[in-house]
Amino acid sequence: MMPLIRLTSLALVAASTLLVSCSSPLSNLEPEPVDLPPQEWFNQSDAVTPAADWWRQLGSDELMGWLDAAMQGNPDVQIAVERLTSANASLRQSKADSWPSLSARAGASQRRNLDESDAGFANSSSLSFSAGYEIDLWARRATDIDSAELALESQRLALRSVEMTLTGQVVQQYIALIAAQESLRLANSNLAASKELERIMQVKFEAGVVSGVELAQQRNTTLSLLSRLAGLEVSLANQKRALAFLVGSHQLSVPEVVMTLDELTLPSVADIQPAQLLTQRPDIQQAAIALWQSHASVWQAETSRWPSLSLSAGLSASDVLSPTGWALSFGESLAMPLIDGGKIRAQIAQAESAERVARIEYRTTVSAAMVEALDALSELDYQVHELANSEAVLDNNRRLLSLAQIRFDSGDTDFTNLLSAQRTFFTAQDAMISARQSYLLALVSLYLTLGDIPRA
Repeated sequence: MMPLIRLTSLALVAASTLLVSCSSPLSNLEPEPVDLPPQEWFNQSDAVTPAADWWRQLGSDELMGWLDAAMQGNPDVQIAVERLTSANASLRQSKADSWPSLSARAGASQRRNLDESDAGFANSSSLSFSAGYEIDLWARRATDIDSAELALESQRLALRSVEMTLTGQVVQQYIALIAAQESLRLANSNLAASKELERIMQVKFEAGVVSGVELAQQRNTTLSLLSRLAGLEVSLANQKRALAFLVGSHQLSVPEVVMTLDELTLPSVADIQPAQLLTQRPDIQQAAIALWQSHASVWQAETSRWPSLSLSAGLSASDVLSPTGWALSFGESLAMPLIDGGKIRAQIAQAESAERVARIEYRTTVSAAMVEALDALSELDYQVHELANSEAVLDNNRRLLSLAQIRFDSGDTDFTNLLSAQRTFFTAQDAMISARQSYLLALVSLYLTLGDIPRA
């Protein structure tokens, strides 16, 4: 009867201890305030929030297919997924420590006394059960679970960051590939126009209308375009291999891109954005998690100098077949460090230093994000004006070339003016492709700086 009473008393003590045990210090921890810039820096009445699926605004179906392929075959994404799986398993381990441990052991042996020659073997067997549980007096276990949950969330953010980076790389490489293809098509078109003009100049030279110098000048333009064409072909091959690598193509090749820069939609984005968008960035959220984890480490270091209480129980039998050989045991232990040579104090100092570092890194991350956001907004604003200026320059040079051709055909001007107008027009066409590419890349950079890419 006494063992039963004792067992009941211990159970009540354990239950009451569990009820009054401390909760995790992270449960009431307030998020670190983000020192955002004044709202007038980022905010205005017509500001818009970048769409989470901003790449769809470009209106390219083939881009959607390549992004899907990249998410499935990219090794960085696969590594991030495995790390997320590992963090989830670590969380399950931390939660498993909240349960009592229970183990069983069985054994059998045979013994013979060698002094007695006619004695046979004596058989014996044993069976035991043991249980143990450490009372979470200072919320160490709860803190471990909270830290594991934070680590899991950090890995989710890491996966999202990898997906964001990969999406940005694929979109940027896709735009670069389109620009390379357009530059190559334009170079072929300009080369054909230059060769045609050279043919006409050859006819006029043979007729004595133009000099050999003018014919040679046009020939130089044709040769220059041939050289540029060769370089563009190499650049296009490099761009295709780069995109194929990103999307996980083992052949390192991609089909011909169908879209053109003119067909891509250019979304309109306000010059100034709400500052609160910065809190969506994975790097800021990860820095905040690291700060919370460092706070938990300080708590765990401090509680290591406080007492720990453990309960144990055992049930054993000296002979499995004997109904009277069972024994029941209970145990309680209280332990705390007394003299450790200052080891725990040093651990606390180390944890507190790590917490201060995490706080500094958090603020640095926020400041760096603000700089990136302002730079991206400034760059986009600049590229908007450059795109408009390039369009105006191209239109002007198109008219200039047309007028120069008319005047040259009518004999009002020499070939030098026509050649200059032709070269300027070719340059303006190249500049227009570069301007559209730069605008799209600046737009991608802004979305990656301010936006968020949720997983499906």
